[in-house]
Amino acid sequence: QALAFRTGVLLAPLWWLALIRLRREMDAMASSAVAHRMCASLQGTASDEKLALQFLNVTTEGLTAVQTATATPSSSIDDIVGSRCFLLAVGGALFCLRRRRVHRRAEAETAKAAARRAYPQDDWRFKLVRSVGEECQADRELRGLMKMKRNKFKLYDGFEPSGRMHIAQGVFKAINVNKCTKAGGTFVFWVADWFALMNDKMGGDLEKIRTVGKYLIEVWKATGMDMTRVKFLWSSDEITNNAEAYWGQALDIARRSTLARIKKCCQIMGRSENALTAAQIMYPIMQATDVFFLEADICQLGVDQRKVNMLARDYCDWAGRRKPVVLSHHMLYGLKAGQPKMSKSDPDSAIFMEDTPEDVERKIRNAYCPAVPEEAVAGAHDEEMHLVRDDLMNPCLDYLKHILFSREGYTFSAGGKVYTEFEDVKQAFVSGAVTEELLKDRLIEEINSLLEPVRKHFQDDPTAKELLSKVRQWKKENLTASSALTRLRLRGLDASPVFAVFAPMPR
Repeated sequence: QALAFRTGVLLAPLWWLALIRLRREMDAMASSAVAHRMCASLQGTASDEKLALQFLNVTTEGLTAVQTATATPSSSIDDIVGSRCFLLAVGGALFCLRRRRVHRRAEAETAKAAARRAYPQDDWRFKLVRSVGEECQADRELRGLMKMKRNKFKLYDGFEPSGRMHIAQGVFKAINVNKCTKAGGTFVFWVADWFALMNDKMGGDLEKIRTVGKYLIEVWKATGMDMTRVKFLWSSDEITNNAEAYWGQALDIARRSTLARIKKCCQIMGRSENALTAAQIMYPIMQATDVFFLEADICQLGVDQRKVNMLARDYCDWAGRRKPVVLSHHMLYGLKAGQPKMSKSDPDSAIFMEDTPEDVERKIRNAYCPAVPEEAVAGAHDEEMHLVRDDLMNPCLDYLKHILFSREGYTFSAGGKVYTEFEDVKQAFVSGAVTEELLKDRLIEEINSLLEPVRKHFQDDPTAKELLSKVRQWKKENLTASSALTRLRLRGLDASPVFAVFAPMPR
């Protein structure tokens, strides 16, 4: 329709020339008929046909009146009619074009307003997902993603199977995952068994690493994680089965990244820059590759993984790709004074998911719990682990805020009073209205109630019980990586052709 309209405008001068060449003896009625025919050719291309027709009809009547009232020869009137019809036709066409643009703009605004009214839940989705993160890169992108994909967006988190699961990885993660899936997302867990191998976990034994991964999945099931929109993918299987796509992406990230930038990201493994193996240098590159390999819309990992996630976003600038949203959750403090995060190597620094009630009480009773900031501890603030400064660094209040109050509708009862907001409890504790003993009493009770379903699952389920037994035994053995050659067993290749390269054994 637009093309026909433009063609009509371009042909208007030819109509004018045709009118001049008409019989010079044509009377006013004949000239009027020509104008009507010109109107008929234009009206099919105008957006408002009735308006164009009325416009040219009125013009024709006026020209007929001029011809009747003057003694001008017929040929002169024909010239006047032809030239004026041309000018009026062009003017009418431009007028109709302007009307069409205004109409289309109004339709677009109406459609946008209708879309905003039709999906008021988008803001609810955004607020629920955003509540998971201590930081979001960036809020505007997350809000746009919620509107664009609604219940089709994908989040990812990766974890190394490296031993027992503490409460941050268990309960806190389950709460966050449930929020994201309730908002319509699909959560993909990347079971990073090859990454654990690179990091010398479980003595560098891949089979032990996979067993620990199965144990962690059992914990999440018992914790109450909604598994209907959760997927677990094993990195060793997925990378082996999609080697060309994975390693092609990894090489592209590697060639666009400097060694200095990659080494700065290696804190995710708890390694200093000067003690890295060549395999560990590959770790951040592979982790950034995971984001694109899994086609994740949101990287939902801890603040300690922020650097490598920002590496993935910066790569998108170089490669011209859409950036993933980085939603970094809070890192819970260790239970001892000045510990910026929990440590699996220190059993008393955290509550573990299968701890007995006696273990929970002992650890909470001994936990650091100041009511006023202590200078020595406040100086231990780690900006790489905590983006929001907290001079108090009280792990008991941290548990209260991020494990108990992060649950929807939670209320805290202490000293005969019910608190619906964390800040009110914190203020009551700092002012002395809630004592340290009372706070810890309630924490012990609440945490034990959260862990009881997990304890029961690992007592009653034979598979889960066997997995936990193996993990506990291996932790007692204090496994260390062997210096012998590690042989990887590639799954699913028994019946397919294999291309091998033979080389001498390393010396």
